[in-house]
Amino acid sequence: MIFSKPVPLAIGIDRCIEQFSTQFSRRDIGNALGHWTKRSSYLRAVARGEQRRNLDGSEAGVPTKEAQEAAQRLLEERNRRRLERIRQRREHTQAETRAAD
Repeated sequence: MIFSKPVPLAIGIDRCIEQFSTQFSRRDIGNALGHWTKRSSYLRAVARGEQRRNLDGSEAGVPTKEAQEAAQRLLEERNRRRLERIRQRREHTQAETRAAD
């Protein structure tokens, strides 16, 4: 239920997953959670202060202001880098066009 739409996960959810799954190592769980929590859609949910959720979907509090601000900073940095890549590609394309003329 909680992995169908990005919602902030409960603090310590990794330990809950470990209790229910013996087929995955701590490292596997950490890697999967790291991948999930680095998604932009997840970070936007944290930045908005959406309700954290337990494995069963029950409420687990809201992200702290610090967590919200950190998520927002990361999103802004990603956007800045994305815009910079777009600018560089545009300049590169324009330079190639001028060189071909």
